[in-house]
Amino acid sequence: AAPHLLEQEAACPNPPDDKSAAGNLSKECERALAEHLHQLPADVRQQAAAYVDVYIDDFIALIQGTRQERQKETRHIFHTVDRLFRQNDYDHTIRQEPNSIKNLRRGDAYWSTQKKVLG
Repeated sequence: AAPHLLEQEAACPNPPDDKSAAGNLSKECERALAEHLHQLPADVRQQAAAYVDVYIDDFIALIQGTRQERQKETRHIFHTVDRLFRQNDYDHTIRQEPNSIKNLRRGDAYWSTQKKVLG
């Protein structure tokens, strides 16, 4: 998927005082995960989990994969939101972005091995 304007906002990790931050992978763990996944046979990699659940305007997603695969899924979700909800015009400052910038900066869209989901 093509890069999205809010992609950098989604890369904001959870604050350290958030219990979900315990699931943030270190660079060392990211490298080990990528090495492990690339060693798996192709048919096993095809069975990796990927799931997105949507309730009204809340997206809950999970994916097993490398940083690049998670980035691809993030882009896909953002582009899907853009297709469902009209994007803001560049000169239109009254409407808010369909994706909550505040929540993105808070780490809500950051891929983690552990998340708190309210429901």
